[in-house]
Amino acid sequence: MENSAEQASFINQAKYADWQDKYTFDNCLLKRGEYGEFLADYITGEHDGFVLNLNGGWGSGKTEFLKRFYSLLLKRNHPVIYIDAWESDFSKDPLTVVTSELLTQLETFNYNLDSIEEVERFKKLCGRFIKGLAVGVSAYLSKQYLGDPSIIGNAVQQAISGEPDSLLTVLSTEHQELVSAIQQIRITLGEVAGKLTGGGAKLPVVVLVDELDRCRPNYAIEMLEVIKHFFKTDNFVFVVATDTDQLIHSIAAVYGAGFDAAQYLKRFFDRKASLPEPNLVDYLSSKLQDNEPYSYLYPFPSGFYANLKILEIETIAKLANYYQLKIRDVDQLINKLNSCLRFAQNVGSKKQQIQAICIPALIIGLIEFDRGESFFYKRKNNKSDDLSLRKNTEDEIFEGLKIKDFINLCMSSTQLHIYEELNQYGRKIQVTEVRSYSRIEDLKLGAIHLEVNRWANYMTADISNSYDSSRKYWLWDDYKKAIELAGNIE
Repeated sequence: MENSAEQASFINQAKYADWQDKYTFDNCLLKRGEYGEFLADYITGEHDGFVLNLNGGWGSGKTEFLKRFYSLLLKRNHPVIYIDAWESDFSKDPLTVVTSELLTQLETFNYNLDSIEEVERFKKLCGRFIKGLAVGVSAYLSKQYLGDPSIIGNAVQQAISGEPDSLLTVLSTEHQELVSAIQQIRITLGEVAGKLTGGGAKLPVVVLVDELDRCRPNYAIEMLEVIKHFFKTDNFVFVVATDTDQLIHSIAAVYGAGFDAAQYLKRFFDRKASLPEPNLVDYLSSKLQDNEPYSYLYPFPSGFYANLKILEIETIAKLANYYQLKIRDVDQLINKLNSCLRFAQNVGSKKQQIQAICIPALIIGLIEFDRGESFFYKRKNNKSDDLSLRKNTEDEIFEGLKIKDFINLCMSSTQLHIYEELNQYGRKIQVTEVRSYSRIEDLKLGAIHLEVNRWANYMTADISNSYDSSRKYWLWDDYKKAIELAGNIE
């Protein structure tokens, strides 16, 4: 672009120009800006027809990334097209969808496409192919469902070519023309892109295809076929965002379990790039609130964390890794956690009683419920978990404290007998004194590392000093009630 005014006009004319305000890498909580810049440098250097598979698991933030990528490419003066494949899943013809979106969105840049001879030729070629496809589909459907291929087939034939002698003649003629049309479509489309530079655009044109892995398997395959055969041409780059593993399963479902779906998928893409794993601590630091008004909440063990936000960040980040949570899962977890804490605050306000809650236990319970873990349903106020069923890992949540032990420690704090024994003991319990109490030993898990003992010290001190009417220490039934209520939030 010659000047900033022209660039602003270019950006503002785009179909999704409003994404410039909401979706940029400057406000990306997942800190993927550097990767976005790198990927933009890479794909815009390709001019001979290029298709990239942008791989990311379910809930990894593919759509958020693509929208920010769209904004970045606009700022770089590249015509960019965004197609939500899942929104068009109802269509039986991906060619029509891609052609329509491509021409419509390019037109929004005020390129005056109607005045470009190649555009008119491109439309006619695509139209011829689509009409020819309609003949075959219509004849097939009429034969399958009506028993007479002429009922629909003849009507379509007449609409396309006047009065053909027979359906076979039309199909044969159309087939030859369509093979030629595919080649002409690709050549003409490349010529159309070349004309855009006269309006100040930089090539290649970039087409972002989103949500393909959510589509019907047949439609997803047809979309890839269309991109490969019709649109893989000079001056066009396609970025197709998928959960590649899920797409492989979809292809296998169509062609059979013995089919090499992974190898088949490679024929559609020139390269595959994967979204980098986000820094969850940074993400949570941006998402979680500092000053929620929880005046009736007492998070314990109180001495272990500087504040509630740090407690949530450290716990969620570690547990997300242990339970293999995706970004979308983490977002839902945060929303449900906040709803539970607000519920507890409201209960405390009504009863004028402080609600003492082990926040890590609440977070673990929310994850268990969402995953349908058996622990959630089998646990009772007076019944401990079967610890042997927990997954063992070497990961530590704090120095010397393994994740599995941390989870068991937290969930033991929801058991009635722990509180009864501590209350019965009647004074502050030192770590060295609790070894004769079997349930307290379970609480400490027999650990000898200083970090574990410190955690147990805080918890036993909190409970033994404050187990009276001034605080309501939540038991498992209290957690379960709040978690099940929050479970209605998606």
